[in-house]
Amino acid sequence: MPGKSAEAIWKLEFGASVRNGGQTEFRVWAPKVKSLAVRILGGHRRTIPMTCESTLAESRPEFGAEFVATVPGVGEGTDYFYVLDGEREGNAANPRYVVSKFNDLRPQLLAEATKNARSIAQQFAADSGVQVGRIHSANQGMIQIFGSDGNDESSPYSPTSTPVKKIRVVSTFEFELQ
Repeated sequence: MPGKSAEAIWKLEFGASVRNGGQTEFRVWAPKVKSLAVRILGGHRRTIPMTCESTLAESRPEFGAEFVATVPGVGEGTDYFYVLDGEREGNAANPRYVVSKFNDLRPQLLAEATKNARSIAQQFAADSGVQVGRIHSANQGMIQIFGSDGNDESSPYSPTSTPVKKIRVVSTFEFELQ
């Protein structure tokens, strides 16, 4: 008798699973946690309490508990994190690393931007047979903050989970040509 192959569908038991109807189920097993919530980031930022589905959670928290929440309007690619025991953002499970001394860095960043702009202008001027004069106008444009993982952390609700940052200052300079 020839062998038959069996197929099985693997169902994601834990984590975030996008379901039909434009909703996502969040399911987590967590030891030594009394309460858990999922914090949804993005346009409609909100914190959703998760329901404990373990009967031993109250009497034996060291065994852990399974928590679940089904959240409508959360699709694939939505950023989120978990909040343990009612703590605010930035607890040990969800550290937030933000640039706190940006105003101290700004003069150095603008000086480097000006130097780079002049260097590029000199290359264009040399190709055209002219000299670069003084700055006619300058505008500090957008400032972007990137984590070491390359994710843009510029907006207030962006994930900020990497301690090393790259700051990008976009500036526009107009130089006089001689």
